[in-house]
Amino acid sequence: MEDLKHRILQGNQEAIKEWVGLYIRSIERFAISYGVALTDAGAVTETVFRNLYHSLEDLNEDQLDEIVLFKNALIELEGLQIDDSLDGLFPFEEDNELHRRLIGLSPELRVPLILFNLHGKSISEIAAILDQSEQQVEHSIKEAYYIFDDPNLEKKLGLLNKSNHRLVLSAKEKNIYKAESVKNPSASVKDTETKVNKRKPFLFWGVGVAMLIGLLFISVIRGDAYQYSSSEKFIEELKASFEQKIDDRFTLMGIEKPMEDTVYHVLDLFGDDPQRAFAQQIQKLKEQLGKEGKIDRKAAEQNYQTLLKESRLPSEMIEELRNNPLTEDREQSHEFMNEFTRKVEQLTNSYMGLLANNYEEILMSADLNADGVVDKDLFLEKIDDYPLDLQNAIKGMETQFFFLGGIKDIVLIYPQFGTPEIIEILNQNLHPDMNVYTYLLSGESLAVMYGSGTMEEKMNALLYIEKELPKTTENDALKDVLYNRYSWLVYNILGIYQYPGLYDDNYSVRQDVRDDWKSFAASDESSPSVQVMQEVLKELENNNWKSTGYDIESYIATQLGKKVEEIWSVKN
Repeated sequence: MEDLKHRILQGNQEAIKEWVGLYIRSIERFAISYGVALTDAGAVTETVFRNLYHSLEDLNEDQLDEIVLFKNALIELEGLQIDDSLDGLFPFEEDNELHRRLIGLSPELRVPLILFNLHGKSISEIAAILDQSEQQVEHSIKEAYYIFDDPNLEKKLGLLNKSNHRLVLSAKEKNIYKAESVKNPSASVKDTETKVNKRKPFLFWGVGVAMLIGLLFISVIRGDAYQYSSSEKFIEELKASFEQKIDDRFTLMGIEKPMEDTVYHVLDLFGDDPQRAFAQQIQKLKEQLGKEGKIDRKAAEQNYQTLLKESRLPSEMIEELRNNPLTEDREQSHEFMNEFTRKVEQLTNSYMGLLANNYEEILMSADLNADGVVDKDLFLEKIDDYPLDLQNAIKGMETQFFFLGGIKDIVLIYPQFGTPEIIEILNQNLHPDMNVYTYLLSGESLAVMYGSGTMEEKMNALLYIEKELPKTTENDALKDVLYNRYSWLVYNILGIYQYPGLYDDNYSVRQDVRDDWKSFAASDESSPSVQVMQEVLKELENNNWKSTGYDIESYIATQLGKKVEEIWSVKN
């Protein structure tokens, strides 16, 4: 590390690029944990390193300290909007929920907790980053723990940290070395605000004219009144129709509709967009009616049908796809798959929440729990004995192509999406490039990746994904899902994050881990992950199997990300 800093201070551009590679992932993970949108996290990270890169001639050794990087990141993060709508950011809902609670803390509590638990910084280091006393830092961390009021918080934060390490790297190193320097990723938004010219209405003149018209043409008044009343009725019918459609969909899913506002909160399963858009549409129609005395019914009906389509269920999407195949249209196929994946994942979380939170006692009963999983056949045999809402949910799962499964010693029972028949329908009616995304969505692939699949099954899954990687692109909205699942599968095969860890008492990579990694690195020369591990092993062997200045897990993640980016670059 000292040699690297020395070369940087001599103005060596390759040295600073090497230095960036060591720290870039850590700073972006910090930005994500801070709570900004993924795109902002990438932009902040690029800005932090770009500013240093373009000041290469004036750098001093202190500026290469990781503490300064965190300081600079906090400056860039200041003023950016916190994004609390990152549903599905992590594979496990427990991590997503903890992340939401974490970013809900004030920055004064959030930042010390993140640095302490997710970045392993000491109290003195955090104090230096925040320009605070150590007592202030300790107090903030204790207060954050008090607010969470969770005896297992450290363990949960540890699991969240592991999931954070598996996120795809959004910041692009190539952007750092561009000539221009962007000091604030959000500044452009502020700079491009435009002024709207406002006209003062001729209020009194308009009222006078209206009164004159009213006196002269009483028949027109009657016509306007009819139009106004008819439009009011149309709006109410639209709201009633929307509510009925949503009622029908909740019944089909087997999930009880929330008891809140019957219109504006019923689409939580599918995010806020359709819900808010419908509320905005109704508001705009009322404003239009107030100003013009009538509404544009044709436009309103078109918007309404668009919203109904956006809130459709997976079962409805499958039926439409069978009637209108997209095998020749990659772009529309990906749009379909992106929406479909999001809705399946949200439904999975809803069904899982109902099973785990409401009926854990039933699931844990001795007669159902056998050998670390629930006997699903026995579970279904007793369906008539369960509460009505649980019966409805189980039946609703079938309508949306879910089936019950379990992963031994990990989860007793959970809803798995994708019977072989449904996966086949998706593959037959979408562009062939989508096959890997349908595979990732299937319960079969999740069981292999996160469950107790054999090493042969995991290797087969890895090789299949790598074979399909060249068919995907960096512009695919689902690329993050693909990369996260792919990298997790690599970590799983390599034994990263598994007990008893990678290192022995001398902080060297354990001998059994070395043997496993060497075996993996010799398995398939054409595999991108194998190529990455070959490079990693060379690095470790040169360092006597110890990490120097970086942690091995992050280094593997960074190199794997670069390899995937190379594949996407070729495709693009």
